[in-house]
Amino acid sequence: MAASANQSTYERHAVLRSRGAPPTLTFINGVWSRCLQEPWINQKPHYIKQPQPGEDGWPQGLTCLHVFYDGSLWRISSDDDQSVFAVANTDAEHPNTVSRDDWLLLSASSRMLEAWPDFALACEGPNTEAKPFLLDELGVDFFLRIQLKSRKVIWFTDPISGVVFHSAAKSTSAQGGRMQPGKRYCHLCKKCISANNFHSQHLAHLHRPGRPLGLLALPDHRGNVELQWMPPTSDGGLRLTGYRLSVSFDNGVTWANNLDLDIDAVSGSGANPPGPSAAISLAQLPGRGTVRRGALVRAERVVCEQVVQAHREAKLRRGRLRHVGRRRLLHRVQTG
Repeated sequence: MAASANQSTYERHAVLRSRGAPPTLTFINGVWSRCLQEPWINQKPHYIKQPQPGEDGWPQGLTCLHVFYDGSLWRISSDDDQSVFAVANTDAEHPNTVSRDDWLLLSASSRMLEAWPDFALACEGPNTEAKPFLLDELGVDFFLRIQLKSRKVIWFTDPISGVVFHSAAKSTSAQGGRMQPGKRYCHLCKKCISANNFHSQHLAHLHRPGRPLGLLALPDHRGNVELQWMPPTSDGGLRLTGYRLSVSFDNGVTWANNLDLDIDAVSGSGANPPGPSAAISLAQLPGRGTVRRGALVRAERVVCEQVVQAHREAKLRRGRLRHVGRRRLLHRVQTG
């Protein structure tokens, strides 16, 4: 009975299920349970998976898998942590909120960790007013990281008040809780916020990253521009993972050619340069359309949007949220 009570603290109506692993790793697919002996590791949920009757593919001697956050990475490993089968470089608060784009799985051929976007761990449950999700099942950062599809409604229990809410922005004429406007939980503020204002006001005003500072653009005579800048003083409460560069060829009237720059790819080392930097070839920017190299070279100047769209872990890619702090600062770059 004690174990059952403990289990209900973390899991009630939903299960955590993994899918999409390659044939050589089918044993990491399936249902995971919260580890009752050690529910938290580094203040994030710890789940385990054990062989089930009739389940094939488990390596000899492997009796238990663990998914946990080791302080810098989410990882799926053996009971003794000697074998690592998957990692994700993210500080998501729960396996359910780790983007499938972040998972790297062990390749049988190379014995290296490689991207495998078909794999994900997802929370599944009845999702009704009578049987809502716990935030311990969804992940406390669920509403910051997951972009809900149109008309998708999540029923959840507020971890602070215990009240059941739905996530829809507007109320309906339906009976029960849908007669009231919905809410979404912000784990940074530790409270529920009106769903109608959650993205447009709450996230945009309170949790948007600050503006990168000190943009310096150094063009050369080969059509390249080296950009240097300093990280924003505020990350809005979540770890910065990268920057986005946009370029204008019409003096800032329109912007295109978005380039996502991973934080590791632009981070400066040592004092020169002191902060992030990126070398961009203007002639090879993707999606330039009909803009010819000759026209670009003849232009008096190119306007580069500051690499200000410092975004955080949650990101809009294949339907997921990329929360972006967008403050435009034009920097004119002489190109001849």
